Amino acid sequence: MAVVQRDPILGVGNQTYLLDLDSDRVYDELCRTHPFTVDKAQWESLFPHIEWRSSCG
Repeated sequence: MAVVQRDPILGVGNQTYLLDLDSDRVYDELCRTHPFTVDKAQWESLFPHIEWRSSCG
């Protein structure tokens, strides 16, 4: 669970979110609904210390 305090600039907040703690289930759901993979060039610029791998595969 995460509680977000009110943001005076955006005018949002005071909300509670229930977060799934099962990371495998979150991964499976995200890959099913948003099967996006960062291409190798972008990956290298974001994570130069980590070898590229397909995000959902």
